[in-house]
Parts: sequence; C-alpha cells; structure tokens
Amino acid sequence: MNNSALFLHGASSGGDVWSGFKNSFETAGWRCETPTLYAHLRTKIGMPPLPTVHQLSMTDYLRSAADYAEQLMLEDAMPPVVIGYGMGAIIAQHLIANGMASAGVFISPIASHVSARLLLRDKIRHILKTTQPPQSNALSRQESQRVLEQLSDIHAYDLNLTDQHIRSIRTPVLIIGAARAEHQELNKVRKIAKSWRKAKRPADYLELPQTPHQILGEKYSAIAESEIHAWLDYVRAGKGQNSNLAA
Repeated sequence: MNNSALFLHGASSGGDVWSGFKNSFETAGWRCETPTLYAHLRTKIGMPPLPTVHQLSMTDYLRSAADYAEQLMLEDAMPPVVIGYGMGAIIAQHLIANGMASAGVFISPIASHVSARLLLRDKIRHILKTTQPPQSNALSRQESQRVLEQLSDIHAYDLNLTDQHIRSIRTPVLIIGAARAEHQELNKVRKIAKSWRKAKRPADYLELPQTPHQILGEKYSAIAESEIHAWLDYVRAGKGQNSNLAA
C-alpha cells in the first residue's frame, strides 16, 4: 500500500476542509494531496460567482480526480490511498473501480445525495433573492447547479457502481457512517456498505456513534482521523475485513 493519500472533498467545499486530516497524516509520515476540484471556477462564497461553474458535471469531477490520482501513480509507481467525503467518496469509489487506488476510505458516501437537495434548494433561493445561502462558512465554495442535480438523483445519473462491478474489486475499503446522520442518509450509507461487503475483499464498515453527518467538523474529525489511521495500519499488517454492520 502506498504512503501517499489523495483527499477528495464534498460538494460546495474545497480541499481546505481536510486541513486537520492533512496535519495528522503528514505528522505520521504521509504525503498528502488535498486538491480543490476546479478551484478556478468554484470561487468561495462571498466572491463574485462565475456563470461557467454551472457547466461542470460529475464527469468533469471524476476526470479531474483521476488526473490527480494518475500523477501520484506516476511519481510513486503505485496508486495512492484515496479518502473521500460525501461527493468525494462517490468519486473515490470510481477511482478504486478503475484500479487507481491502493486503498480507499469513503466517509459518509452518498450521504451528500440527500444533502444535495438542500444545497440545490439554497442555490435556487440565492438566485431568486440574491442573498448568501444559509449555512455557508469560510470554507464553502460555489457549486455547479448541474452537479447538485446529479447528486440529488444519483440513480438517474448512473453514479453508483453496480453490485456486479463491486464483486470483482480486491482493493481494501473502509466505509464510515455517522450514527446521528438523518435516518434516510444513514440507511443509504449502510446500503452502500452492504454492497461493498460483496467485494472480493469485503469492505470494512465503521459507524461512528454520537456523530452527525458533518464528520469533518472540528468536533468530530479527530475521531475519524484516529479510526482511519488504525485501519490503515491494520491493512498494512494484512488484516481487516471487520464490520460493525450486520450482514
């Protein structure tokens, strides 16, 4: 397993959401890449939005993330570990399916499926009222309305991997869910975990107790970081394949 990690952010955010993780991993000897996908188009909230941002699609994000992974593969002669949150976890699944990761961690994968509807609603309100969307913060970025529409119905846009495809995957995978996420979100994360348990190397699943959807928030990220470090050490030792999810 490689000692380089590619971190992929969620919708309406950028690579700076990984600052805590990056410090933790670099201290442990990892090389970390935390790119902001299409940063030149996805300006921070409060800055003038660029109309061309809405031309971006999930296909563009998948291609951009693959470019970062390929660069790391060229430099290290081995695929990186890919860690994604929300939308980034959806992208990470595709990188793994295409042999572009030596291990993967999906934090609240597909949970953004529900959140995207709220983000899309806020964007529409922002356009109609010309006011700043609620719940934005210093790390928030403009997001493509097209991407939000795709995330709001990932089945219609064929963003999920099929069980048949997952069954052929041997790459170590850890899926992390938030026990205090909205019921609909948590059920979808569990469903994804069950699908990945059918892989040739069954995925490990961890559900963090007393943790909401915002696992990357200051209050909860240290817990996730610790669990991910422990899992990666476990995988290096040739172990893994544990789960606190009933089969």
